[in-house]
Formats: sequence, C-alpha cells, structure tokens
Amino acid sequence: MSWLRVTVEANAGDEESVADFLNSAAGGSGVEILDQRAAKLVPEVGALAPGRILLRVYLDSTDYGDLDLDLSAWPTASIHAPEPVKSDWQQQWKAFFKPTRVSDRFIIRPPWESLEELPAPGTFEIIIEPGMSFGTGTHETTQLCIRALDGLVPAGGTVLDVGCGSGILSIAAAKLGAATITGIDIDPPAVESTHENARVNRVADRIKASNTPLDDMPGEYDLVVANILSSILITLRHGLAAHVVPGGTLLLSGVLAAEADDVGTAFEALGLEEFDRLTDSEWSCLMMRRPA
Repeated sequence: MSWLRVTVEANAGDEESVADFLNSAAGGSGVEILDQRAAKLVPEVGALAPGRILLRVYLDSTDYGDLDLDLSAWPTASIHAPEPVKSDWQQQWKAFFKPTRVSDRFIIRPPWESLEELPAPGTFEIIIEPGMSFGTGTHETTQLCIRALDGLVPAGGTVLDVGCGSGILSIAAAKLGAATITGIDIDPPAVESTHENARVNRVADRIKASNTPLDDMPGEYDLVVANILSSILITLRHGLAAHVVPGGTLLLSGVLAAEADDVGTAFEALGLEEFDRLTDSEWSCLMMRRPA
C-alpha cells in the first residue's frame, strides 16, 4: 500500500469546520493540524503568515481520485499538491506526541509514552489515544477548558460534557472529583473514544457517553462544559443554559477571542452572568453562572 499526504492551508478561525470537512472527505481517517508552534518539527509551517494553519490528511493513494475536496465554502483556503509518504508514517506520527503539561495540575500523555517522574501530589495525568479527529489536549481551546475546570468542578457534583470528543474534559472532571459525568456527541466514534479513554484512565464508572441530542437530555447539572465553535454555541444556547442547575456553572470554549463578547452577550440575554474569562492566543474560554 502506498500513501499520500494531502495538505490544505486555511485561516485559523476556520480550523474546526475545515478539519471536519477533511475528516469526512477522507473517510474519518483523522486530520493533523499544524501552526507555527510546530515549525521545529515541520519546517514548512514556519513560513505561514500569522493566523494561517496547515491541515493534513493521509490516505491510500488508490483512494485519492475519489476524494472530494471542494473548498469553495472557505474562499481563503487552498490545497497543496499531494505528496507521497513512507509506509510507516503512522509510527512516525507517534513521535510528535509527548507528555505535555497543560495546566498546573494536569499532564497529558499518549499510552506509548511514560512520565520520567511520577506526578507530584495533587497533579493528575490523563492518558489519551490521539484519535486525531478528537481532542488530544494540545489545542488552546482544550487547555483553556482544563485550566478553567480546576476550581469549578464541584466535589461529588454532576457534569454534562457537550461535544465530548475523546472524553478528555470528562476525564479531567472525574479526576477533579465529580461524581457523575455525562458526555454527549453527534459523532458515534467520539462516544466509543470517550468510553475507551475513560476505561484507560480508570474513571469509567463515573463517565457515560451517548449520541443523545442535547434537547433530549433530561435534568440539570452542576457544571455544563461545551468546547465547540462559537456559532454552534450560540445555536445551542437555550439547551445549554437550560441544563445548568440554578447556581451552577456553564463553561464555554472553542470561542475565538474576537467573538467572545458576542457569545457572552447571547448567553447573558438568557439570564446567565459571565464571571471570568481565560484567553490564550486567538482563543477564549468563558465562565458563566446561572443565578440561584
């Protein structure tokens, strides 16, 4: 089998929508996302203009002719000529994932890597199989969520993780003391990934995931977290707000810093109050409370 790497250059603000499109077009094989921070490992990203990223998919060369890459929905995106890659690219890809400290209390690592030292007391590790199309903890939006969760997860409380992906935020909430965590995602493989990663991290007894739509979810939760695009957060705002218990917290990430005020305003119109905000690079995470 011979492999090809297909690369698309796009605006950072279009990252999630273009990645979803590429992943679907390539049959769910996963998408690699690179920005200028990866320049030491992938020299070509060092030449990117500010605010630009590369998205790459790998596929069997015999499938390339069937690949539908109509990027007209993203006028500023462009596709590079496909490149042949070595047959062992999957093993080489693993070399990019090392243990990473994403907050004062959390270290994330893939299962094939080990920590040089045991985590200090009060520090947690999360083991995540990089499914590439799901969160691995390397993106600012996920790291902002993890930082915000520390201090917001109520001991023995309930958490709803909307768009759970790999389950990384659900696992973090469990390790911070939540009693029950419910994850939902529209993508069936995400539910499988959440359950498997919860098992590996020994918190499967507290995490349940499903493809249940948000509007069909019963009950209210002490903490609701959603790491999704701003436009989707605003579309889902009524359902998200309705699932927060009075006095509870809503954590919103996946928000471009330039759009954070608009997102905050949309939720404040429903009676929630923003009490804090974290920002990293182009991304923001909003912490909101439903009045008791």
